[in-house]
Amino acid sequence: LGVNCVGKGGGPHDLNKKGPMYRHTDHYPNAGAWAEATTERLRAWKFNTIGSWSDDEVCRGQLAYTPVLLLGKSCGLPWVDLFTPEIEQEFDRIVREMAGPHKDDPNIIGWYPDNELGWYIETIFLTFIDAPAENATRKRLLQLLEERYGADFGALSEDFAPVRAANFAELAAGGSLRLRPASRGRETVHAFGGIVAERYYALTRDTIRRYDPNHLVFGDRYAGYYPLCVAEVAKKYVDVVSTNGSFADPSDGFMPRYYLDTLHRVTGRPIILSEYYSAAMENQSGNRNSSTNAFAVVKTQEQRAALAEGTLTYLASLPYVVGAHWFQYVDQPPAGRLDGEDFNFGLIDIYNKPYDLLAKAITETHERVPEMHRN
Repeated sequence: LGVNCVGKGGGPHDLNKKGPMYRHTDHYPNAGAWAEATTERLRAWKFNTIGSWSDDEVCRGQLAYTPVLLLGKSCGLPWVDLFTPEIEQEFDRIVREMAGPHKDDPNIIGWYPDNELGWYIETIFLTFIDAPAENATRKRLLQLLEERYGADFGALSEDFAPVRAANFAELAAGGSLRLRPASRGRETVHAFGGIVAERYYALTRDTIRRYDPNHLVFGDRYAGYYPLCVAEVAKKYVDVVSTNGSFADPSDGFMPRYYLDTLHRVTGRPIILSEYYSAAMENQSGNRNSSTNAFAVVKTQEQRAALAEGTLTYLASLPYVVGAHWFQYVDQPPAGRLDGEDFNFGLIDIYNKPYDLLAKAITETHERVPEMHRN
């Protein structure tokens, strides 16, 4: 039972904003006092885990926590050449510096390698079929094409429309392909997605295990979408699959059962909801909740508290769900983060005042979760 972004405020997303935002220095004499008060508050609300993007003062030695490494995102994956020594070296550097020193930390549950990678396999296919001829991932794609179609460029042309290519040699030299409608080429696109995923998950798992053999390897926090070819590969390399709750219906925040059921059935792994949330137009920070329509927004704090309770109760009813992390500790700045998000996601407002109805609903639900989950 976790909460994300337990931070002192004024973080990287919030810099250079002139409007009001949460800063611990407005409320506490120092970072230690902030950490002590924040930990006490979270324990009173029956949280037992600090989620990702949280400050060390709260995480280290206080509650269990689940750091995120951002291995792929730091390198631009999945849009850059994954089959290169440079990617291996960068993964190694990040894990060595971030995870290695904490391999014996008993409070770490596991590592998230990434957050919301763009597993849009059709676009990945197009990206690499149009990449330069020397691109190693493109070469792996051409190898797949020759394996599936042999030397028969005509069979390939039934599934794909060749561009600047009349044979495999011309395709390798710089030609391209476009998927034909209603063709079996889609199976090839999915097979390539699986190859890219295999490289990513194997490299992620092996690098983390090299420097930290003691903690779990989580999934990469799907953004409410996962191609089956990617999930089928992930099961071989992660201990727990993770997905964010952005697939919730914006009108009520509830999640379709088939999404989680299918993810568990395909992977056979337990699941962490690495983000779930709700926001209300009525709030204490002045959030307008206006930057996107992708999130669940209700009118009142009463509705928001009921939504949080309903979502958490639903998740606790699923035996394969082993964790749920609220996003996030503090409301976003009313003027918006640097990326524009301006939502009433917080357990507290930017003035350090809790949302009492939400806190009460979450606390009472947390107290019931063990029994609900056992049954």
